[in-house]
Amino acid sequence: MPSIDRLKLLAGLPIAMSDFTCFIYPATLKEIAVLGIIDYFKKVNLLTLKKEEIKRIVSEEVEPFSFLLINAMYKEQFKDEIIKALEFFTREKVILIPEMEAFIIGDFNDSKILSADNFDEFQKILSAQNYIQEDVVKYTGEDEIAKRIREKLEKANKILSKIKKDSVEETIELTDLIASLAINSTINILEVWNISYYTFNDQFKRMRLLEQYNTSLQSIMAGADPKKVKLKDWIQSIQ
Repeated sequence: MPSIDRLKLLAGLPIAMSDFTCFIYPATLKEIAVLGIIDYFKKVNLLTLKKEEIKRIVSEEVEPFSFLLINAMYKEQFKDEIIKALEFFTREKVILIPEMEAFIIGDFNDSKILSADNFDEFQKILSAQNYIQEDVVKYTGEDEIAKRIREKLEKANKILSKIKKDSVEETIELTDLIASLAINSTINILEVWNISYYTFNDQFKRMRLLEQYNTSLQSIMAGADPKKVKLKDWIQSIQ
């Protein structure tokens, strides 16, 4: 499986699968806002399920594509959800062909087939575009979908966190992070909505690194012991 071009990720460009089954399009913040953040991450989570997560739900070792295919074949509502999710990210018509155990992307005559043979690559690209790390979310019951949405946001950014104090719970929302980036960078509030979710995460992390660097530098200039202040270059690779 080829590596993913980080330049395309940062530029917010669609990424083609190596067999050219389809292009996978990154969503902009505006597109996420139009769809709704809950609906958006339902789509993302559905298409990026991992074997470990499935095992916690059904207590069996099942490959992600097989799990999605079987449920789509026997549950009409589930089929509609997965097809809508695939159409959202491929921007093409998608149909399920049970006899082929595959989804057809675009024109049937073009033979662009998404199956167990290439679904791993599809997941890898979509996960990268949405800053999803190799994490496993435990199954917790009826609120699984909502919990996974929140936890993936928190783990992807390492910023969204729960603050517990005196039994009061407060959660930083994506809206707050978007507004903060617009205030603390050269990207204004109107422009920020046109960047991809990946680019937003990247820029927010770099903004935090720059803030940490400036704070450390100011501490040293104010007389703090340089040996005790960690001055780390803010220009660095972010994975």
